[in-house]
Order: sequence, then structure tokens, then C-alpha cells
Amino acid sequence: MRLKFTISYILFSLLLYSYSFSQGKISGYVRDSKDFTSVEGATVKIFLSSDSTVKKGTSTDSKGYFSLENIKYGIYKLVISEIGYHLYNKSNIIIDEDNRAVFLDTIKIVSYAYTTNEITVESEKPLMELVDEKKVFNIDKILSTKGGTAIDVLKKLPMIDVDANDNVTLRGSTNAKILIDNKPMKFASLRQIPADAIKTVEIITNPSAKYEAEGVTGIINIVMKESNPGVVGYNGFLYGSYSDKTRYYLSTGVNLKMKKWSLFLNLGAGFFKYVMTNRSTVNYFDPVSYYTATSSGEGNNKYGFPSFGVEYEIAKNHNIGFDTYSNFSTSGNNNFSKNNNYNSSHILSSYYTNDAIGNGNWKNYSGSLYYNGKFDNKGKELNAEFSYTGSTGNNTGNQNILYYDSLLTLINSNTSKQQNVTDSKSDYYRLQADYTNPFGKNSKFETGYKGVFRVNDNDFRSDTLNYNINEFVTNESVTNHFKLNEYINAVYATLTHKIKNFRVKLGLRLEHTYTKGELITDNSSFTKNYLDLFPTLSLSQKFGLSNELSVSYSRRITRPMIYRLNPFVNRYNNQFISMGNPELTPEFTDSYELTYSFISNPLSLTPIFFYRK
Repeated sequence: MRLKFTISYILFSLLLYSYSFSQGKISGYVRDSKDFTSVEGATVKIFLSSDSTVKKGTSTDSKGYFSLENIKYGIYKLVISEIGYHLYNKSNIIIDEDNRAVFLDTIKIVSYAYTTNEITVESEKPLMELVDEKKVFNIDKILSTKGGTAIDVLKKLPMIDVDANDNVTLRGSTNAKILIDNKPMKFASLRQIPADAIKTVEIITNPSAKYEAEGVTGIINIVMKESNPGVVGYNGFLYGSYSDKTRYYLSTGVNLKMKKWSLFLNLGAGFFKYVMTNRSTVNYFDPVSYYTATSSGEGNNKYGFPSFGVEYEIAKNHNIGFDTYSNFSTSGNNNFSKNNNYNSSHILSSYYTNDAIGNGNWKNYSGSLYYNGKFDNKGKELNAEFSYTGSTGNNTGNQNILYYDSLLTLINSNTSKQQNVTDSKSDYYRLQADYTNPFGKNSKFETGYKGVFRVNDNDFRSDTLNYNINEFVTNESVTNHFKLNEYINAVYATLTHKIKNFRVKLGLRLEHTYTKGELITDNSSFTKNYLDLFPTLSLSQKFGLSNELSVSYSRRITRPMIYRLNPFVNRYNNQFISMGNPELTPEFTDSYELTYSFISNPLSLTPIFFYRK
């Protein structure tokens, strides 16, 4: 009740503020263009553009601030003059129902002692902007990422962390989706994306109903720069990086544009090494005992990728295209662990060591056919796409397990050598259509459909050396073969409306999920069938040009992963017996967020408060 009252009070205050002005206002700061110091006593006047008559005038204070109030609706020209400075002019300042308060932050005037051939007055994009539910970061403002990769870009952004093994977390959680141009990422590694090719990164912590409801933390959407838009010709690139024999990366590509045709071809390869350490403790209650495990190891990964795409303009602003990607990687690792068992008095009763070596290879291949159509310059458009992504993986591992008693004596009869093989295969089909239709300049309606069809096949085999016959024998207690098919169909609608400086975005998404699991090992199966609604809401209020307050809400879903649904009883050893539960239902998350943004030159401040249940 308290939360509802707080939100209602904030919304009422915002609406009251947006209606509280009866006339317009122009304000801002005037500073020296060279050293950015405040200019005190500068004369500020506004002229009516229709007849060039002076309507208001004032002068700047000690901080360079000026304010012209009680201005009637119209189109004005601003003129600033000061002894020792060039005259400053800014035309086409509109004061109307939608723009009652115009804040100019910051105006730079040029002194006679500092001359230049040309003066261009323009609005410079800040590092971060709030656009509906998105926090949009302009990557050109991050100078330290030049020559790097997408990993280097993400490391510089707030709310995102990247560890030594390139694992990306958003707000401390790995449960976030990474998209490239609003499409699922097709690269094996974010290091395959050059930083210089990225235009913006959108962080969406409370996604609207337009995005699929899977996931808790949110979405990271990497928006790429266009390749020579509207230009006939070709261009290419070559990127590379090297770091102390532990990482290197090289990629090259070419883009070709011939009238209505556009083509691209990219190639790349990379290598990196990593280290890993782990420590865990388990307390048992019946009987009372304790278990600890420590492990350390290292590994490496080699990867490569080719990609190709072609696009054709069937009519102005209407394009069809096809692209295909392929990724492959090989990996190797070794890990040594020591596992200790203690009795109720914390006295060591036994332990075993596990010396493991693993190798794996992974292949991913995908293709998509798409249509993008813009019907006018107001934002009416239709986008449709059909895509397929397939992957295969093979991982092998060898383990040498040695058991010791409380006297640290090797128990030869319990020595175990194992060979494990995992073969995995997945097919992922996606059909999507999105339609956007603006109503005037203040309203926009969006709707669409998305179908996701996943087919997963996981086959795990484990063989243990039988010392009596000196042959490896299948270990039936852990070997299993499991298939999981998941079909998700969704429709959505969102409505965005702007009232002066106040914006509201409402959304609703309907998703139907069908899941079928098959445990081939014992010829058992299960199905699940359910329908869910996901409402979303985003409210924002701007105060001048520098301040903005936004409130948002969304409902999300996390469906059980394949290993959580596999009903096979895995008896790895007597202390670790695990099984999945096919009766598991999805987890639903309600997320609330309050964001305040102050963007100015040279300071930007964006505190974010969120609550998630």
C-alpha cells in the first residue's frame, strides 16, 4: 500500500508540474568558449522572428545565468552581446504548448582574442540519454575504447561487469539477454565485435512488452553503425589485438554497395587463456559431517567465424535481405581438486583427489531472411524476419580419482578412471513481425508477433575403467540421454503518448508456452502447457533540458533450464545425488524502477533505484 501511495504521489506531482505554466520561459548559461568561465553582465535579448521586434531583455548574473519569463507563444531569435566577444545568434526558438520552457545549456561565446574561421552552434549528444525504458550510451563519447572490442565497451558502462573470462553480468546477474541490432547475438564471443563499429549500447532493465518476457535482469542491445549509408562504393576494415600471449584477436571485412544492392563479408579468429579457482563447503545434518572441496586449473579457447550478407532495395525505404553466420571453437582445460570429508568433530575421515582433463569443440551456424519497410518519414514501418540457428557440441573428459583414508593411505580398490563424453545438438527457429504506427507527433502504437521454437538434444555417456578386465565399462548410474522441445508463441501491443514534457508508455504481452521432455534412457516423457500475461508501464517527466525523472514496471518470466527438468537420477557419488524435476513451474519476477537523470556540461548524474521480487 505504501509503495502504491508513493508512486501515485510522484505521478500526481509530475502532472501538476507539467500544467503549472501559463506562459513560456527561456533560460540558460553563458560561458567563455575557450576556458568555460562564466560571462557576467552579458546582454541577452529575444526578437520575434516575424517582425524582428525586441520582446524581452536581461543580463547574465555572476554565474552566467539568465532567465526570460512570461513569453507569449511564438518563434523567437536569441541575441547575446558583450564587450570583447563576438555577437551570438540563435534562431527558431519555438515557445508553444509543447515547449513552454526552453533551457539552453550551455551557450559558448567567442572572445575577439580567440578567433576561428567558422562557429557552429549545435546540441552535442551526452554520454547517456533516457529514451522511454532505455538507457542509451553513445559510444563515441568513450574515447578509451578506441581500437578495442565490444568487451572493452561494456567494461566502461555502469551496471555492467565483465570478469576475466568475458562473462557479462548486469546488476550482478548473468540472467540478461545480449542482442545485436535487436536480434539474438550470433557471435561466439563479444570480442568478435570491434568497438569502432558500435554506435550505441542500450541497457533496458525494465523492458517493454515489445521484448520477449524471458529473463530477469534485462537486455543489453548493441546497436551497430551503418556502413556508408546512401553511398555507392566499398569500404573495408582490419582489427587486431594482442595481450601478453594470453589473448589475441584478428578480424577483417569488406562492405560493398552498388545502387540497390549491399553486400558484406566478415572473417575473424581469436585465442585466449584463462585460469580458474573454486572453493566450496557442504554441511550435512544427519549424520552430522562436513565436506570441503578446493580446485584450480587453467584452460584455453580458439575460435573463428565467417559471415556473409546481402540486401536489396525493392523500393525506396523497403529492403529485403539475407545473412548467414558460422562460428566454431575448440577448447582445452585441466583441473585438479581435493575433496575432504570430516566427521562431527571436524576431524578428517577421508578424502579423494580428482585430476581432470577436458577437450571440446562447438559449432554454430545461422541464417535469416528479413524485410524492413518504412512507409513515411513519421515512423510508420513494418519489419519481419525468419531465422534459424543450429549448434552442435562435443565435449570429452578424462578423470583420475584417487581415494585416501583418514591416515592419508591410498585405497587402491577405490581408484577410479573415467571417460565422459557429451554430445549436444540444438535447433532454434524464430519468426517475428513488428509494426509501428504513429498518431501525430505525440502518440505511437506498436504491435507484433514472435514465435520461438527450440529443439534440444543432450546425450551424456560415462565409462569407468574395470581393472579386472582392463576395459572401460558404461556407468549406468550417470549416463543419460534427454531431449527437450519448447515452443513459445507471443503477441504484444504498446501505446506511447506524450503530454508536453510528460511521457507514458503502456504495454501488454501474451505468451503461450508448450514444453515436451523425453528421457530416452528410460523411455519416459512429460508435457507442460501454459498461458501468461505480462503488463509493462513506463512514465517519465522532463524538467527543462537537463533534468528527467522516470518510473517503470515490468513483469518477467524465467523458465526452467534443461538440466532442471531432466528427471534422470544422477548418482555421481553417494554424497552428490541429483535429479531434475519435470513438475517445476516458471519463476515470475515483478520489477520496479525509479531513475533520475541530470545531464549537463561537464557533469552528468544518474542515480537509479530498483526493487525486484
